[in-house]
Amino acid sequence: MTSELKSATARANGAKSRGPKSPETRAKSSHNSLKHGFTARKTVVLECENNDEFHNMLADYVATYQPGSPVENNLVDEMAAAKWRMLRMRLIEVALLDSEMSRPHLPTDPRPEPTDPGYQIAAALRRLTDDSRALSFISRYESRLHRIHERSHRTLRELQQTRKQQAAEPVPPPPVQPEPPPAAAHKPGPVPQGVKPAVPSPNPERRPSPPDKKAQNEPTPVPAATRKHVPRRIAAHRGILRYIGSQGFRCLS
Repeated sequence: MTSELKSATARANGAKSRGPKSPETRAKSSHNSLKHGFTARKTVVLECENNDEFHNMLADYVATYQPGSPVENNLVDEMAAAKWRMLRMRLIEVALLDSEMSRPHLPTDPRPEPTDPGYQIAAALRRLTDDSRALSFISRYESRLHRIHERSHRTLRELQQTRKQQAAEPVPPPPVQPEPPPAAAHKPGPVPQGVKPAVPSPNPERRPSPPDKKAQNEPTPVPAATRKHVPRRIAAHRGILRYIGSQGFRCLS
């Protein structure tokens, strides 16, 4: 219930508002959503400069360098902005010299007013050099802008060269593993006459183990039933030997 009441009150108050009416209040209200202004529409072009000329120059830069990525596009924008500022510095330099040349001659100056354009430019330049640092500041600022332009141009060319090399180099396909050759079937050769062919074992996996040499050297165990009659046989053999021995001595005698 409270939220419905607040919504109704806000709608009623909004209906009473007519917005800003004067140009000053409208200009002020137009910046209500502005946070920092770094990405505003005019970040390079001044109010007294022609915005269409800057965009035409930017279009020429884009058509010349043809950026292929957002990074390359930013470098082209930076080059165009640096070039536009360099043109501005040249205009400022010309305006400074013109203003200094159009300065009226001081009556207290004992030197006569020069009428030759070369002397007028030299006198204006000397006054700007001696009395002001404007020209030295313009020279340093223009050199800085020139370095920015050249650095962006060099980086842009390196990126474009790398992109072209990557596009020109084909991606090698993955290596194909060679298939193993099929096992060749064993074909028995011709059997010579008088030799029987070897009959393969029905179960080739189970082969008879070779005889153990240690087991061959050991005596064969005698069964238990046979061991009972061994003493009787020994006694019988001894009796036979005694009998033969007694008969042999009798024959000699």
